[in-house]
Amino acid sequence: MAAIAVLDPAQMQTAIASGDLKTLCLIPGIGKRVAERIHIELKDKVSASPTDGGAVAGSTVPAGGVAQQLLDALEGLGFTPKQAEPAVAAAVEAGSGKPVSELLRDALKSLGRG
Repeated sequence: MAAIAVLDPAQMQTAIASGDLKTLCLIPGIGKRVAERIHIELKDKVSASPTDGGAVAGSTVPAGGVAQQLLDALEGLGFTPKQAEPAVAAAVEAGSGKPVSELLRDALKSLGRG
């Protein structure tokens, strides 16, 4: 959640792919060593261009925007897209105008982890 509060997914993707440790260190709790480790472990899994991605194949969540950020966050926490998509859709529909952190909290509550 700290990463989402500071960087949007496109910034995070670009920073990881390019090895921009300075940007990764902007995240609270991330120092130089952890930023290096993030870059080393994830550089092969992300591309430098944040525009080459989209919605997950067969996904009901549109690519980009708040819904995609929430879906990415929930998948990062270990939920499958099949589990996360209904929770994201419900949180976005019920919480227009709320910050991403509150929407994530709402989605986690609907998944029984909030």
